Formats: sequence, structure tokens, C-alpha cells
Amino acid sequence: MKKIVLAVSLLATFLYFIECNKDKEDKSGNDIIKLVVTADKDYEVSIDGTNATLFESLPNSATEVTIKTLEISNNATVDKSVGTKIAVGTALTIVVTAENGDISTYTLTIPAHSTLNKNIRQIIITDGTNDYIGKINGKTISFPALPNYKTNVTLKKLIIPPTTIADKKVNDAVSFAGDTIIVTAKDDSAKTYTLKLTTSKSTSDFFIHIPDTNFRNKIITNSQVNNSDVSGTYIRLVALERITNISAVSGNIKSLSGVGYMKSLTSLNLHHNPLSALDFSKNSYLTYLNVVRCSLTFLNVSNISSLIELWAQENSLTSLDVSTHSSLNRLSVADNYLTAFDVSTNNNLTEFLIWGNYLTALDISTNTSLTGLWAYQNSLTALDVSIHRELNHLSVFQNSLTTLDVSTNTELTSLFLFQNSLTDLDISSNTSLTRLNIMNNSSLTCIQTATGNSILHIQKEDTQTLSTSCD
Repeated sequence: MKKIVLAVSLLATFLYFIECNKDKEDKSGNDIIKLVVTADKDYEVSIDGTNATLFESLPNSATEVTIKTLEISNNATVDKSVGTKIAVGTALTIVVTAENGDISTYTLTIPAHSTLNKNIRQIIITDGTNDYIGKINGKTISFPALPNYKTNVTLKKLIIPPTTIADKKVNDAVSFAGDTIIVTAKDDSAKTYTLKLTTSKSTSDFFIHIPDTNFRNKIITNSQVNNSDVSGTYIRLVALERITNISAVSGNIKSLSGVGYMKSLTSLNLHHNPLSALDFSKNSYLTYLNVVRCSLTFLNVSNISSLIELWAQENSLTSLDVSTHSSLNRLSVADNYLTAFDVSTNNNLTEFLIWGNYLTALDISTNTSLTGLWAYQNSLTALDVSIHRELNHLSVFQNSLTTLDVSTNTELTSLFLFQNSLTDLDISSNTSLTRLNIMNNSSLTCIQTATGNSILHIQKEDTQTLSTSCD
């Protein structure tokens, strides 16, 4: 029996606790939750702070509206009631008092009729994902900032007086470039509104348009780019700035638009792509660049002081500036349309390929670290390699050389001189030589060599002899 009495007592205490909590509920609510007025039909009123505005236009026959629905916070009171009438063109004050005595005063505005009223009452645009409500200030309508990659913006909602017409309708495109909306009244008077659309300045929200599909796909599949960094043909700027390496060999890329945003790019291989002009002035961290067989007529690498390897052969270049590349180690500008080329500042150059051009002279006097020179198929009449003590490969065939001094190039292992106009050649100091081609030098009959100099691979005419004495 005692247990039953105890249980009843606990239940009573629990119910009392709940009732007390009800009494402690928030007593400060003084909001209008919903407000509807009626005339020829029901109109829901928009609540913004303490402003209550009827945006929809009333028919000209309506002289007043009646409050049909007035919902407020729990336990609050209001000084107006359902059935209250408001004349068109006037405002009504509605006071809502919370249970604790806090007061909010709302102003309900019912706009007046006017056949000449050309005021836009509400405008909303959309980018397909988010809606943006316009803020109307006189004849200017501004919108919250949009992400920069949202280029397709359309009109979603436009409320104007019933006796007017607008030159834009729902679903019409809205331009970022100073678009307008013209509202015309019955008397043909008009009001022009300027729409101000802006894009976000936040770097994390900024996207870059990459128009070339194949280039874009190479970026998207890069391990340093996330799915969230891609939106259609746009890629997030911070993702582009993360990329350090791209290889797009034979990728059928026709435009490299956007590459300038890849600030961290150190290696780029574009071998065999149909590109005509490339500017890498903003990619200052590149150390390796391959643009072989890209149909280039223009190439700008002047701002890449860190460049170590540049492969630009088999293009249509007539000039190229590499004067700022003191770190350049391997350079190929072969098979272009060069008539002159300056490598005077490239002191660290070890391999230099410039074959297949239209050079008549080549100055390599400052490139003392050269180990390989490929300058064949030009129109050289002279070449000084006397200071290049580390040179081990020299290809200068199919030129117009009449003489060549290789006496100081003791590290030479390969020497290709065929189809020139040489009259004498002394290779007696080149004891490391293993490959020699001296064919098609009609005036060259005797080649001075040293005793015991054994050349494994030699190509010469039958009329040409190697001798220790060519006096």
C-alpha cells in the first residue's frame, strides 16, 4: 500500500513540474506570424522587420481591404482584429504586445492606385541555384553578389502596377553589363531602372572560365583539383593556383586560356598540340616547359627566370627571347624560322639544339658549360668552339663551314661534319672520339689524326684518308 501511495505522490510531483515549466515558457514573443488581407481575392502581406507591405497590385475597383488572417506569437495580444478595414492608399498601425509586456509596432501599407504609377514593387533574379531579391533605390536596383561563374542569370519574379507593362518578362536573361528594365504606363510615360549585378570578391568563391574542353579535362583529372572545384566550364581559382604539374601530350588542345592563373606551375608538357601563340609571362615558377610541335608563331617566356629546360622545336618561330633565363640548362629551338639567336646570358647552358633554322652566324662564346651542340642544317660559315672544353657532342653538318678548330675539345666523342665546305680538319687532340662523319666535303681529302687514335664509327668518302701527317 505504501508503494502505491509513493507512486501517486511521484506522479503528482511530475505533473506539477510540467505545469510549472509551461508557466516559464518564453513570454517575450510579439511577432506577426502571418497576415492576409482580402478584397477581390486574398493577398498575403510581406513582413520585413516591422514593415508589412502589400506588394501585389489591387484592382482599380478596390477602395479598401479587410484583414482576414492575423496570426501572432503565442500568448501575445494585438490591438487590431480580423475584419479590420484599411482604405487603399493608407497605412495602419498594428501593435503586438507580448505576455511580458514587450511591444512591437507594425506598419501595414496598402499602396494607392495610380494609372501613372510605374514603380517596380518587387523583383527577383535567379542563377538556377539561388534566388536574389533586388533592393530598389529610386531608379537603381541592386542585388546581392553572385558567384562569378554564374553567368546565366534570369528574371524569376517581377511585380509592377496592373496598368503597366515591362520590357522584360519572367525567364528573360539578365546581363551583368548594366542591364535595364523599362516600365511603361497607360499614357506611354516610362521609367527606366538600372540593374546592378556584381560578383563575389571572395577568392574561395572565385572561378575561372576554361573554354577549351581538352585543357579543362586535363585540369579536372589533376590530383590537386577536387570535384567541388569544378562548375561546368569553370574551375575554382584557388584550385588552379595549387597545380604544379600538367602533362598534355597530343591532347588536341587549341587554347590555353586560364594557364596564367596557375601560379605554382613548375612543369608543363604540351608536346604536339595545335596552339599558335602562348604567353607564360604569369607562370614565373616554371622550370620545365615542352611546346614541341605546337604550330607556334609566338612564344613569350621572358618572365620565367627559373626555367631550366625549354623544348620549343618544330614550330614556326621567327624570334624568341631567352635573355632572362640565366638558369637555363637545356634549350631546343630547332626546326623553326630563326635567322639569329642570342644565348649570351645563358651561362649555364649545357645542351643546345638549334638545328634546322636559317642562321648564318652563332655566338656561343659565353656558354662555356656546353656539353652538346646541335646546329646542323643552317647556313653557318664559321663557328668558334675553342673555349668549350667539356663539349662531347658536336653536330654541325649541312652548313657552309670552310674550317673548324676542335683542337681544344678533348672530350669530344661524336663529331658530325658532313656536307660542308671544309678544306682541312685536325682531330689529333680528340682522342676520345668514337663517332665521326665527314662525308660530302669535296675539298677535304686528308684528316689529321694521332697515332693510335681508334674511331669506332667513321663515315667518309673513299677519297678521304686519316693520317698522322697531312702536309
